[in-house]
Amino acid sequence: MALSHQALNMSENMAAHQENSVRIKRAISFVIAQIAAQAANYWTIMKASEEDDDEEELFCLIALEKGNTPTRITGYIENVVSNYTSVQFQQHFRVPLDTFEDLLQMIGCMLIGDDNRQGRPMIDPRKQLLSAIWLLSTPDSYRSIGDRFNMAKSSLSASFVRVVTALCRIAHRFIKWPQRAEIEEIKEKFQKLSHIPGVLGAIDGTYIPIKAPQIDPEVYINRKCFYGITLQAICDPSLKFIDCFAGYPSSVSDVRIFRNSDIYAQISGEPQAYFPNGEFLLGDKAYPVLTWLIPPYIDRGNTTEIQRHFNRNLASTRQKNMSLRE
Repeated sequence: MALSHQALNMSENMAAHQENSVRIKRAISFVIAQIAAQAANYWTIMKASEEDDDEEELFCLIALEKGNTPTRITGYIENVVSNYTSVQFQQHFRVPLDTFEDLLQMIGCMLIGDDNRQGRPMIDPRKQLLSAIWLLSTPDSYRSIGDRFNMAKSSLSASFVRVVTALCRIAHRFIKWPQRAEIEEIKEKFQKLSHIPGVLGAIDGTYIPIKAPQIDPEVYINRKCFYGITLQAICDPSLKFIDCFAGYPSSVSDVRIFRNSDIYAQISGEPQAYFPNGEFLLGDKAYPVLTWLIPPYIDRGNTTEIQRHFNRNLASTRQKNMSLRE
């Protein structure tokens, strides 16, 4: 009995550890995909704020000549962020605390830049990552974020580039197509959600808001009437991204972006490598019907009950996936 009880405890601990690992990987893949989408338009955003940068530098030079230093918040990370609970941290930074610590451990050594060569103290990697995540997860301006984290806009900009570069270097470890050993488990989970056998992933697009670009701004206006670029993503039943593609103006249709994406070219060239046993993706009605991509039936008033039942199952899968995100 004692051995049986011990074995049960070990099994429960392993299950909990596996669940936590999946959750962390899912969160990291989501963070990296968001940052990849934002970075795709980074230089456009920075160019739009060049005038603000010049203005701030002028004010800083005047202040330094007068013997003053710019007024910013000091000790925000040490006195405030360090006292956040896990729930409070996620509410503010939209990233779980354990995910943040894992990210920092992975890329911290990559965030040591060239500041020391110019005689300036190195910006703490924790501050760089926190400020970059805040920049990506809130509508705050560079100036307000710089004030919050006690950083000049130029330092915040350099930190942002450094963080994005580091995350892109590790992205392939998290955003990747499932291996053959994982495929059966993914299909089983999707079947429990959708009652549709053979599903390997769900594909969709989302808009990433941006400032109006200086060149051809009208092509970035989407159907929701704001400027943006489109992030196309494929996720598994645990909401972990297995592929993402970003950069097209959001006025471009989902199907055109899909047909110009890397994953479309790769799968079209070698579908058996991605769907070894006839698996497929689920998409919405914007996507074409392919042997490896199934959208819902278009309802023109003549769909059968079986077709409507399939559409309901596909739609419920999307809703259940959204409930997992809650």
